[in-house]
Amino acid sequence: MTNGTTREALVRRLRDEMAAMPVLDTHEHFTPEPYHLTNRYNFYYWLMPYIQYDLVSVGMDPRHLWRPPADEAEVDARFREIRDLWPLVRNNSYARPFRMALKEFYGEDDLTEANYRELGRRMDETRYPGRYREILQERCGIRGILNQTGAFDYGDPFMRGSVGLVNRIVEPEIRKFLDARPDAGLDDLADDIRAHIDAAKAGGAILAKFDASSFLVPPDRKAAEAEFGEVRKGAPLRIGALSCWLYEQALAKVGEVGLVAAVHTGVWGDINYKKPELLFPVVERHRNVTFDIYHMGMPYTAACGFLGKNYPNAYLNLCWSHIVSERMTVHALDEWMDYVPMSKIFGFGGDFNTMPENIWAHLEIARENFAEVMADRILRGRLDLDEALRILRAWFFDNPVRVYGWKGVEPA
Repeated sequence: MTNGTTREALVRRLRDEMAAMPVLDTHEHFTPEPYHLTNRYNFYYWLMPYIQYDLVSVGMDPRHLWRPPADEAEVDARFREIRDLWPLVRNNSYARPFRMALKEFYGEDDLTEANYRELGRRMDETRYPGRYREILQERCGIRGILNQTGAFDYGDPFMRGSVGLVNRIVEPEIRKFLDARPDAGLDDLADDIRAHIDAAKAGGAILAKFDASSFLVPPDRKAAEAEFGEVRKGAPLRIGALSCWLYEQALAKVGEVGLVAAVHTGVWGDINYKKPELLFPVVERHRNVTFDIYHMGMPYTAACGFLGKNYPNAYLNLCWSHIVSERMTVHALDEWMDYVPMSKIFGFGGDFNTMPENIWAHLEIARENFAEVMADRILRGRLDLDEALRILRAWFFDNPVRVYGWKGVEPA
């Protein structure tokens, strides 16, 4: 196969083959289509959720985070604010899916003063029933989405839901519990969280969401009791003995009911609290729990890789990674292929919350990254084309379908 085959031709062949493969999208925060149909869009929705953070990094008012303009006057004011900042971030990985989708679906090369209003109008024109199917299922070949918007049952077998424990073991929820049950003890609080997990499982959830910081300190019942007493008196809940003990109880329950424990690692906020190294003793303690480790642990990709290598119950998910950094993804994946079993990798999750065009673009970037890694390995004689295609099919579809036990999802 490699005799006389150029790298360019091999990459093209791999991309063509991947375009025909079924995809299980292993991570989104996507708004179901009924909400999409009722929303009103403007250009700023394209900049959420990720480009906005790069814009804040170079000077945009952080009060604009997650606050799209409400009317035309605000649209104009927002564009004026970012007009001189946009050139500073437009070539970053976060901006690439937006610019690809802009070109593919709207025929525009860039966001400009001449097109930002018209772009919003044309985005609004995509709010019609069936748009999701056109983009996600027909163009992308996505057969199912693991979604994390807080719902369990979307009324559509195409989307399956999660129980967001990172949104449950937080101060407002604990305050609400104590307001309702002022005499409750620590075990009562843990039982309430367990009941929440039971309800989520019964309601259709197939995964539970954690964060690496959920396990920042080892579980200590005595320290958790002391901190619970302080919280009861009005002290703020911080990441510490109480939250980590509660997460430990939740994780045990997740294993008991057969949900997958999905864990955010790496990039986002203070990454010192999200290192994949935190999970080694956790995965060791909970051998009956299946772990889906998110985001390659970026930038701690090697440590994340060894979670998948060392533990039968740990799987590695490239969701979001392709647009955090294309180069880091390619380099880390090539390295992982030296030591991570090929059955342990999930290849794609868009990690977006709106606009299906974003997912299309992210998936194109993922295919590009995989084609580069596989082409180089083939040309180095490390595997042949047929084996590369079997591995890619497993990453995109077979591995997550098997691990999540997703019944009924069709491969073609």
